[in-house]
Amino acid sequence: MSGWGIRHHGGEVVSIQRGFGSEMEERANKYNAEVPKDWNGIIMQKDGKFLDKYTMGEAVLMLPFFIPAHVLSVLFNQTPNGFTLFYQAFLGFAGTFYMLAGLFILKKILEKYFKPKTIYVALITLIFGTNLFHYGTYDSIFSHSYSLFLFAAFLYFLPNWFKNISKMKYSVVLGLVVGLITLTRPTNIILPVTFILLWGLDLRKVGERMKLFWNNKRNILTAVLVSILCFVPQMIYWKEITGSFLCFSYQGEYFDFLHPQISNVLFSVEKGAIFWSPILVLGLFGIFYLRNKLKSWLLPTTLFFIINLLIISSWWAWSYGGGFGHRAFVESYAVLVIPLAAVLDKILTLRKKVLQIIILALISILIFLSIYLMINYWNGHLKPNGTTLEQFLNTFPAK
Repeated sequence: MSGWGIRHHGGEVVSIQRGFGSEMEERANKYNAEVPKDWNGIIMQKDGKFLDKYTMGEAVLMLPFFIPAHVLSVLFNQTPNGFTLFYQAFLGFAGTFYMLAGLFILKKILEKYFKPKTIYVALITLIFGTNLFHYGTYDSIFSHSYSLFLFAAFLYFLPNWFKNISKMKYSVVLGLVVGLITLTRPTNIILPVTFILLWGLDLRKVGERMKLFWNNKRNILTAVLVSILCFVPQMIYWKEITGSFLCFSYQGEYFDFLHPQISNVLFSVEKGAIFWSPILVLGLFGIFYLRNKLKSWLLPTTLFFIINLLIISSWWAWSYGGGFGHRAFVESYAVLVIPLAAVLDKILTLRKKVLQIIILALISILIFLSIYLMINYWNGHLKPNGTTLEQFLNTFPAK
């Protein structure tokens, strides 16, 4: 788990230190420099301990992959420090595994509403028309494929919870998933909150929804308690490092809700989500088609995207650092795939075949554009951050 460092000497473990102290000292010795006070999200505190600003949800999900990597490292006499070959291979694959698991669950959700043809077109469009594939492979160590999996699991389970809200075991499972969502990326709590409150809600029958919750308050409180319990290890870690069970670990960083950078987040050359993945417009437009047989999705999906956009665009570093496209939206694709499939279903059933072919051709072009840009990013022709229009255009072959 984050926050504990293992000191080695000749492959032998000689001491264990709290708060990444040993790793930071080893890095300083390697580069013949002073111990850094802030490095990759690891921040030195006043008492000399180091705080990992990231919460430990991803580490929990990585554990089934970390254990065999650790065992193999010991068996093959490699330094068991979390960074050698087996760790790199197993933990790199972990992100890919969770992306694939998330896509499998999304397929199960889509099967409730759409025909196989629509489902496969929607999933292919999502995987290769956005930066999802990149964060499930090349940058799989980021938390986004993990969050995508958790989002998909929550969305798949939610209707079953509403049908069985009087059964305690369903609330325990719901609480566990919600807890892991929050532990992996705290701001993602907005997904379960919006969907639990608004899923399948008829605004004319708000009273009935409130009555349902009240009559099952014991199970709902159980779900809340389980979610909080998931966060207890994180609170213990914060207490050990900072002296407080609760803290804002992103020290020196902040939200500026009075000045959200919405236009930059969506359309800028540097990191605009729609600029880099224009296929997202199709998914957003598809929300319009949720009004009929997918009405249960309409309110929570709409509100989630509005709040999520506000949160993302209000972060002080709106570009969210290095990466391909705007990475903060990746887990949201688990929600976006529903309206995306809805609009694709309309396109695939158009009677005007010429119009259908034209639209599908444009979608194919956008998918190939995304793949082309991704390969250029992998090859170093596009920078992880600060991309200008000139640099972007220079990736295309000159006439």
